[in-house]
Amino acid sequence: MQNKQELLKPKIDVVFHSLFRVGNEDITKAIITAITKEKIKKIELENDRHIIGKYTEEKLGILDLKATLDNGTICDIEIQLVDNKDTEKRFLWYWSKLYSGQLIRGEEYKKLNKVIGIIILDYKLEKTREIKRLNTKWKIKEVLSGKNIELTDELEIHIIEIPKVKEMMETSEKDELTQWITFLDNPSRVEELKIMENNKEIKKQWKS
Repeated sequence: MQNKQELLKPKIDVVFHSLFRVGNEDITKAIITAITKEKIKKIELENDRHIIGKYTEEKLGILDLKATLDNGTICDIEIQLVDNKDTEKRFLWYWSKLYSGQLIRGEEYKKLNKVIGIIILDYKLEKTREIKRLNTKWKIKEVLSGKNIELTDELEIHIIEIPKVKEMMETSEKDELTQWITFLDNPSRVEELKIMENNKEIKKQWKS
């Protein structure tokens, strides 16, 4: 076992990619479940993380993690350590490419599957700075009537802000999402906070 002080932080790109990859479906399924709260039987991960447009001059995107859930839902997880002031635009672009890229010419729109976007930030987003929750969930909803009607379930975006995890840990130590974000931020704290007693997937990765 590595000394706790030598553990690399999983939020670093190269470590994140080595943990959540083909062959590590169990740990990936566990963190997606903790974030979305959906019941997932199995997932399929893809080695090719490139988003390539129809035209050669289109911008190339590289996903951090792309998974397809057992019900056909596509899930994209991105981790962003530096605030480039383009978080919302960047992430909507990734979501739109994954959603529209499911169809080829002649196919019907009903073949489109839901796309869940998850972005883990190592900084506080300005728009949600006053929200104490570790995570926020975004949908398309009608706002004029006040009836909170959802247009479609096809778009779902989760934003998780790592700096808020210390505050959440004080009151939500047993919450699985809080445990996972603590692990991503600083795995050395996992044993100290006894997270491994409640989360077998984190325990497995910590001891490997």
